[in-house]
Amino acid sequence: MRSSLRDMSKGWYNLYETNWEVYLMSKLRKLMELIKYALQDTLRFLVQDSLGSFSQFIGDACCNVLDCTDNMPWGEDLVNSPYRPRRNPLFIVDLVLDSSGVHYSTPLEQFEMTLINLFDKGILATHSVPQLEKVCATGWAKPRC
Repeated sequence: MRSSLRDMSKGWYNLYETNWEVYLMSKLRKLMELIKYALQDTLRFLVQDSLGSFSQFIGDACCNVLDCTDNMPWGEDLVNSPYRPRRNPLFIVDLVLDSSGVHYSTPLEQFEMTLINLFDKGILATHSVPQLEKVCATGWAKPRC
């Protein structure tokens, strides 16, 4: 954007405008607003699609065991399970046998929180995207209220 507009002389698209009131009335501001909304819309759909793909990824990994009941019989062969995931497992978990009994090496509640945290981080990553006006403008000083 800067390279396209930098050669414009003084006028409606002056990137080097230092007067905030003049900038607010300029066509450059309207162009910046239009581009900003297009970028926000694109980013929103990108995040929605990414989070949808992430949810589908989790669902695909769990689809074979979603309908298992608590009292499901495991059968004799525990090594060759009929409940293999379509893809690689999401987590590597060890089954531990010690004096307290049989349990997983990682508490099951931690998996849920890990997935929720990943989901949240995907959304929060958009907060660090800089505003277009801050990147393009050089001499604008917004008046303090």
